[in-house]
Amino acid sequence: MRKRTTLAALHWSEGTVVPRDPHRPRPRRTALPQAALLVTLVSAIPVFAARIGAWFPAEVSVLDSSPSYIDVRPLLQDAPAGKHGFLQVRDGTFVFEDGTPGRFWGTNLTFDAALPPVDQASAVAAALAKRGFNYVRFHHLDTANSPRGLFVYGTQGRVLDPEMLRRFDQLVAALTEEGIHYSITLYTGGRFHPGDGAPMRVGRGSKTAMHWVQPVLEAQGDFVESLLDRHNTVTGLRYADDPALILLELLNEASVFGVLKEGVMPAGNKRIPSSLAQPLLDRWHRWLSERHGTQEGLLRAWGGPRALAEGETLDARSVALPSLVTARRMTSARLSDSVEFLSDLQAESLDYLRGRVRSTGVRIPIAGTHSFGLLPGLVSLSKFDYIDTHGYWNHPRGKGENLSVRAENRPGSSLIDAPAFRERHSGGYHEAPIPLWASTRVKGMPLMVSEWNQPWPSPHAFELPAVVAAYGSFLGFDGMGEYCHAESQDQLLHDGPLIQPFADARSPVRRALAPINALVFLRRDAAPSTTPWTLRYGTEDVFPQAKSRLAADDRIF
Repeated sequence: MRKRTTLAALHWSEGTVVPRDPHRPRPRRTALPQAALLVTLVSAIPVFAARIGAWFPAEVSVLDSSPSYIDVRPLLQDAPAGKHGFLQVRDGTFVFEDGTPGRFWGTNLTFDAALPPVDQASAVAAALAKRGFNYVRFHHLDTANSPRGLFVYGTQGRVLDPEMLRRFDQLVAALTEEGIHYSITLYTGGRFHPGDGAPMRVGRGSKTAMHWVQPVLEAQGDFVESLLDRHNTVTGLRYADDPALILLELLNEASVFGVLKEGVMPAGNKRIPSSLAQPLLDRWHRWLSERHGTQEGLLRAWGGPRALAEGETLDARSVALPSLVTARRMTSARLSDSVEFLSDLQAESLDYLRGRVRSTGVRIPIAGTHSFGLLPGLVSLSKFDYIDTHGYWNHPRGKGENLSVRAENRPGSSLIDAPAFRERHSGGYHEAPIPLWASTRVKGMPLMVSEWNQPWPSPHAFELPAVVAAYGSFLGFDGMGEYCHAESQDQLLHDGPLIQPFADARSPVRRALAPINALVFLRRDAAPSTTPWTLRYGTEDVFPQAKSRLAADDRIF
């Protein structure tokens, strides 16, 4: 009998959290979304009203850390970071060793914004503390070549740049002094070459291959060990022994279920060439042989000859993994096996990386990769310490002059007025974030939303931070990390026009509201819901559901 995995899928309705019934009509509009903004503003009144006697100058510099009437450091700062011991998971939530609750309102520093010059680190940390952040997520450390990242990439492999490591050390020390904890995404978009043991160049576009290309997985494990076993040149602590480091994510947005977007055949596809596809198909056929034994056993399990296309046989190792198109024509049994195989594969690869992390002595919570809420993905991710998820409204597509967004949530559209706010429909980045996050919750596990934003340009940019703070408090989320504060040193250190969709360092709206939203979330000013619902799923429920979801949604993984 298969082990049952308990998952909690939650849905908004009339001010409480209830299970979504697909046969129930869409709930009527409620005042709750608007109430989120009211909670945010009302929460600020007792903090600031008694302190402001007259107009005062408002500093708008990205590095401003001067004391002022709206400085929340006296209310929130708990320095130095790490003084309460290592972060742990107890009773489904984050708690420090001394019993202090672990609740985090933070931001992302990405690319070289995470690597400012040594003499600027303290100014950056102080400015972040004034905005009310008590947590920073270091992200995209491996995506770009030095000096925009930690690595120097070459055809013979990759090596860590000592100067960039020194900058990273200094910023970590400065954040710690200001009471700001940090987390690290251990893989975002790094590249592997034959010099690293990869059969070919593997980069961000084919990063899901890490789940089954063993030399790449081992090369990543080597990097993880070298980083965590390294001593910070400023604090003197090994990173594995630093209590200011609170969380580790093994892989960013690298769910193995991404292979179902295009399917995998021996010839490969545009993201996974044949040299990377073949190891995956070898694993797939071994899994089928262990499960069904022979071609006859496979046909019996999958519903007869109609389950296989012409030329597909187990003996010839020619049974393809489905794509979003072919899956809709396959039997439910075949698709269920495909999804279960990918879930097992993801669990195995992530478990290997977790073992490499734990071998350094790390004791803090670890997440596998982020979840968009589909149950098969949550099965493997629920084996870790917490669930990490992302969500955006008005998320753009493309770059530069080709930047655009989906028509249904175009720039200028309000999340509060959108029907999608109350129920999931499209998927991925273009789904209303609050119901999406609720549906990723797993009973007994903390939930961290490490990326959220309503990117520029939008006249409703003030809404989402307030909604996130109020609803995050109401739903009892454990941490929220906006994406992002800055994606470059120029955005981080210098004032200028607001021209980047995600970076909020220069945004006057976000700067003004950040301290208030921090108070709402960290103090739980919106009282947590007292009516949670739990939905219980067993493996026999989880994998067959992929058939119906694939028929309706092309972004479910």
